[in-house]
Amino acid sequence: MLICTTCGTRNEDDEHFCAECGAYLAWEGERVEERAEEQVADTPAPVAPVVVTPTVATPTTPVAEPLPATQGTHRPAVTTPAPEGAPQPATTRSRAEALLARPVDPPTTQPRHDGPAPVLPGARAPKPRTVRPGPVDEPPRNPGDQVCGQCGAGNVATRKFCRRCGESLADAPVVQRRSWRERVLTRRPRELAAGARPQVRRRPFRARWVVVPAVLVLLVGGVWSQRERLSDLYDTVVDRAVGNGPVNPAQVVASSEAEGRGAAAAMDGATNQSWAPAQPGEGVGEFLEMRFDEPFRLAYVRVFSGASTQQPEFLAQGRPEEVALTLLSADGTQTTEQLRLADAVGGQEFPVGADDVVAARLTVLSAYPVPEGASVSLGEVEFLGRP
Repeated sequence: MLICTTCGTRNEDDEHFCAECGAYLAWEGERVEERAEEQVADTPAPVAPVVVTPTVATPTTPVAEPLPATQGTHRPAVTTPAPEGAPQPATTRSRAEALLARPVDPPTTQPRHDGPAPVLPGARAPKPRTVRPGPVDEPPRNPGDQVCGQCGAGNVATRKFCRRCGESLADAPVVQRRSWRERVLTRRPRELAAGARPQVRRRPFRARWVVVPAVLVLLVGGVWSQRERLSDLYDTVVDRAVGNGPVNPAQVVASSEAEGRGAAAAMDGATNQSWAPAQPGEGVGEFLEMRFDEPFRLAYVRVFSGASTQQPEFLAQGRPEEVALTLLSADGTQTTEQLRLADAVGGQEFPVGADDVVAARLTVLSAYPVPEGASVSLGEVEFLGRP
């Protein structure tokens, strides 16, 4: 923690200028370290008493040496050896002094001078040393931070001066919150595991600005080229989902009619009455035509082949095998589709899917084997559609 000596504001260790007054903290700052003070004992540690155990020595009786033969007046002194283990006075005192702990004088504290050293009058004052900050990782900028216009460093909103260069932040731009498009489209930096190397992009070019338009162009082109097929698919889905009702023609005509088996019998709703051409046989080329008052969308055609739904009567008359369905639209366009009928009792349904139909014609192309003297018959024809 650095305390500015000019205004007293507390600043972080990595800040070089005061957040309140902009003073350079290398000159005007005082570092404060928060740590517990060590407790020093006032009294010296107690000295353990020294106990000296005396050793009892066994006395030795001196033996007198024989006198020399000469009658001199000098007599040698008799030396008495010291007993073994007897303590020496000097040695015992040295050991006692070694075991005693002398109090240590506390070191004298010198006053701390953080400012510049005093200089002699007339001497040139040394230039203050500029402390350059080491390279540190710039923290990410958050919305609301102020960006210094001098060095580009980010500063919190409460600062008045830049933490790196001391420039005033009065007119500094503020980091705005990113829009949802930037948050979605901008890729965040991926955190790598320890020991992994980041992949270096050789081409500084954004692939999505090329891939996304290309994909959109292909999609639009594909939809445009298949628009008719997609429209038919949509109509088919609507035909099955919405449902279709019967559409009755306003007029029914035929190429020829047998006696009692006219064209109206094919549209009367009864399957036991049928239309048959005037001439017996296969009736190739004979047709049955229906005309409608208003155009409509024809979804399905249901055909009841034969003279009746009863098996004996069904087999007694001829049955068409293939018929041509010709549709006339309101704009005069004609479309023809071949329908193959099964030689079975009951209705047979065929999907059509034609718009603006105003008329329809069924033409006999071929027939199953016809009994002798019998004619090809159509029991009922139904049109299912919607306006």
